[in-house]
Amino acid sequence: MVIGLTGKICSGKNHIGRLLSSRGFEVWDLDREAEKIRRAKRTDIFNTFGTTDSGELAQKVFNNPGALKQLEDIIYPELKEKIKAYPFDLVINGALLNRAGFDSLCSFIIFVDAPYEIRKERALNQRHLSEEEFERRNKVQEDVNPASYSCPVRLIQNNGQAEQELLICLDNILSV
Repeated sequence: MVIGLTGKICSGKNHIGRLLSSRGFEVWDLDREAEKIRRAKRTDIFNTFGTTDSGELAQKVFNNPGALKQLEDIIYPELKEKIKAYPFDLVINGALLNRAGFDSLCSFIIFVDAPYEIRKERALNQRHLSEEEFERRNKVQEDVNPASYSCPVRLIQNNGQAEQELLICLDNILSV
């Protein structure tokens, strides 16, 4: 079984991922897994973009949808195969599961939600992002919402409640 874990910036996806891990699930951060593949595919990336430097690559792709699609076409097929081949239950943690088509691999999605002001406070105080950087990342994720997935979605509200409450909510979701 593959479970998707998603939500907007600073909603608490990683915290819920740690709780799932404590329940025995293997949890993959899709950004980290994609980075491993990016390193392994250095030659393909260099041949396509003329660089393998992550900073230069980011400048070339993140404001150019065509270039971003080229990079995704190099990385995502292998990442999808890696997920499909994993022999045990797996949680895949990523903000953009639907855009990448990874939701089609999932039995269901756990969507972590938190109010805008709480997410902003977390971004500024815990991640030490500037207000402008938080706003930029939040805007990029405007389409991240529970209605945008191709499989069932189970919602967790993460408003800063006690961890025990989150565990109960999570256990209820997993028992369905």
